[in-house]
Amino acid sequence: MNNDNVTVFVETAPWTFMRRKVGISYDEGEDTRVLSGLSAGDRIVTRGGVLLNDD
Repeated sequence: MNNDNVTVFVETAPWTFMRRKVGISYDEGEDTRVLSGLSAGDRIVTRGGVLLNDD
């Protein structure tokens, strides 16, 4: 969560990441359905995202 938005960091180039807003339908434990904001094959950060700065 970032403010009122759900966001993920997406790899846009090797070792380059951009925050992207996503729409989800539910978030229960490890299961989340993403409705918008990602495409098949997008590489996202799953651990350590808090260490990224998107200034």
